Amino acid sequence: MELKEAEKQYRMYITMQFPKAQKTVISYQSDLRRYMEYLAHHQIDRTEQIDISMIEELIRIQSREYAASSVNRMITVIRSFHQFLAFRYNEEDPSAEIQHLQQPGRLPVYCTREEVEKIMAQFDSSAESIRWHAIMELIYGCGLRVSECAALTVSQIDLELGMLRIRGKGDKERIVPIPKQSLKVVRQYADTVRPLFQTKPTSLFFITRLGKKTTTESIEKKLREICMQAGIDKPITPHKLRHSYATHMLEGGADLRTVQELLGHADITTTQIYTHVDRQRLRGVYDQTLGKYWNDENEKR
Repeated sequence: MELKEAEKQYRMYITMQFPKAQKTVISYQSDLRRYMEYLAHHQIDRTEQIDISMIEELIRIQSREYAASSVNRMITVIRSFHQFLAFRYNEEDPSAEIQHLQQPGRLPVYCTREEVEKIMAQFDSSAESIRWHAIMELIYGCGLRVSECAALTVSQIDLELGMLRIRGKGDKERIVPIPKQSLKVVRQYADTVRPLFQTKPTSLFFITRLGKKTTTESIEKKLREICMQAGIDKPITPHKLRHSYATHMLEGGADLRTVQELLGHADITTTQIYTHVDRQRLRGVYDQTLGKYWNDENEKR
């Protein structure tokens, strides 16, 4: 198959049928362009000319310039491209044996409970402050992605039951309970602030004082300001508040599967990055069970 036609068909697929967020699609298109440029440099004009050695060479080149996470994203795109051609046009897949690079484990930055309390203590009783307080409470208290929070609609929130219905990545839906403390602030916003800010009919839950959508960028900027006011030096972002939610859930005794479901992770390996926070609790469980058993056995001996 001609490479240009293959690229055209794959671009149409990821643009129109790909079950991914818009940002992900843009990233795929960028990595695909770099892959096509590499093949063009090697005078490849048909997909049948591509073999595994070419792909491996590209990975080696990219590894010298980019972090493993960036290279792995390109590998994902290359594999997706060839899997698409194999499925749609019954072509051989030269990327089938390509493996992702190993990455050094990185622990997520997160807030302590005390730091979260400091953040939530920065709000007052003004209408604008109540709105921001409700936003931060839901991001932390429900483990929302910032995009999920900004896109919340009135129909997704049940204030009577204290539940959210979230449609996350891959269009997957999950039900998340709202903590009592967060629910109090969210109700205050819904009852007193939102009607004040609403200038025209809208299904969006969080709106600005001009009645417009609250953007993810404005949420990120506001959180930076709040952290400065609270004297928190960590680089806290809305996504770090989500990390904090997962961390504190595990510290409180929640199991990994529950946290996976509440966060909306498709794969539990994504959730497992948070297990580092649970070492003290695991040690406590060990001391109360196996540790006690081995100590009793040693005394018998």
